Amino acid sequence: MASKRSAASGGQMRGGLAEVTRFITGDTTEFDDPDLAGAHLGRLLDQRPQRMLLVLDDVWEDEQLAPFLHGGRHCARLRAPETVKPGMWAPARRPAHTTEALLVSLGR
Repeated sequence: MASKRSAASGGQMRGGLAEVTRFITGDTTEFDDPDLAGAHLGRLLDQRPQRMLLVLDDVWEDEQLAPFLHGGRHCARLRAPETVKPGMWAPARRPAHTTEALLVSLGR
């Protein structure tokens, strides 16, 4: 039986990337490879002049996170699982510290 923390299949990752891309940009291009889909999303994010925060929930494995890290020079990412691996940035649990950490990461 697969645990909640097991890495998503390639199909689930591609579907998630396609959904995020459509929601943010309206682009409906689909890819068979999660890395290609992530690179495409990154290129589209690079075209956006405004800052944005991309919250990635239920991302348990680095394999799930990697496609979302391409491009997006004005895009901060927040990984939001219950448990964070050493070396992965995560906000403090208290709301005031979380807000402060997010504003710092967005350059404010």
